Amino acid sequence: MPLQIRIYNRQKLTSANGKEYIGRALAFAPGQRGAISDACEHPPFYIRDQRGDKQWIRLEARNLAEAKIEAEKQQHILQALARGVEIAQANEDEKLRLTHQVAVFLAETEANKSPATWAAYNRTLDLFLESCKRLNVSDVKREDLLQFKTYLKKQEFAGRTIYNHF
Repeated sequence: MPLQIRIYNRQKLTSANGKEYIGRALAFAPGQRGAISDACEHPPFYIRDQRGDKQWIRLEARNLAEAKIEAEKQQHILQALARGVEIAQANEDEKLRLTHQVAVFLAETEANKSPATWAAYNRTLDLFLESCKRLNVSDVKREDLLQFKTYLKKQEFAGRTIYNHF
């Protein structure tokens, strides 16, 4: 079934008064033709949900192509709920995983910071994930951070590089 849900993202918009603000703007509409602007390619992506209190569902996609795939999954879920089919909820433990939280943080950083900042955070978090053997964010302790510092020293980084990563 083709995608029938509109996808939004956060973009700089201009009000009727001429003031600029950051708001949700349409990034993709079903049946859309023509080139997609660069502003539509940046995360975070959202879809609208008219049921209940929560009006926006944030997608974990990092680009518009991934957002379309994720929106199609959400479309199937919303259609099943409309038919009265009970949906098994995603495991909440998955959202507490260290790797998941790192991915969410990096997606937000990529959307709001410069590419150089994102690259620095990405490299540091990759090194931390290599050194840390914990599964959940809540399990990370002071000892894990000290082991990370030791891990950086074993990689033979210079003092300033260790400081920057730590």
